[in-house]
Amino acid sequence: LVDLALRHNGICSLPSCLWELINLTRLDVSLNKIESLPSEICSLSKLQILDLNYNNIFVLPPEISLFSNLQHLLIRSNSICFLPLQLRNLKSILTLDLRENPLVLSNFTSSAISGFKLQSLFNYLDAMSTEGSTTPYQRVKLMIVGNENVGKTTLLGSIISGKGWKPKGGYNVATDGIDIKDVIVNEVVFDGWDFAGSFLRFFFFFF
Repeated sequence: LVDLALRHNGICSLPSCLWELINLTRLDVSLNKIESLPSEICSLSKLQILDLNYNNIFVLPPEISLFSNLQHLLIRSNSICFLPLQLRNLKSILTLDLRENPLVLSNFTSSAISGFKLQSLFNYLDAMSTEGSTTPYQRVKLMIVGNENVGKTTLLGSIISGKGWKPKGGYNVATDGIDIKDVIVNEVVFDGWDFAGSFLRFFFFFF
């Protein structure tokens, strides 16, 4: 078997029996509900066309670089935010369709993604993989949400101080809107978002 089409079948995960089809050159699993690709898919070393369009895939496995014969990788309309640097090692690739993914790529806008040159993307991945070209960004958003008078502000204050914390004067003052403070833990900076607890404010700020 060299050509297999399983499109539009409501498939959530690829069955392990696929890895035995070592002579496949084309695999079409588009229009399904696949969320992840197991690394074993790379055992299909003869694949030339892999169609993953219109699924729910969040990430591509680093082992994708083992597709030495892959010429067309179609992953349009998935949920991919980041690309593995190993993508650069696809030596035979001719087509890479990344349209309609929430990609986070510096210097690439969403409109540019749909029409970029393949070499431009590879140059970007090369730059990202160069030692010393990147700096770790250790900042995380911490959102504290809950009902009124349950201790959200006290919790955030205790995290910041590293010990038990009480508001000045010992009286609890309701948060008005959102109170944002930096919380530093082991060199990681958290943006601490302390939300007001009233139902209406909780409803409007929930995102």
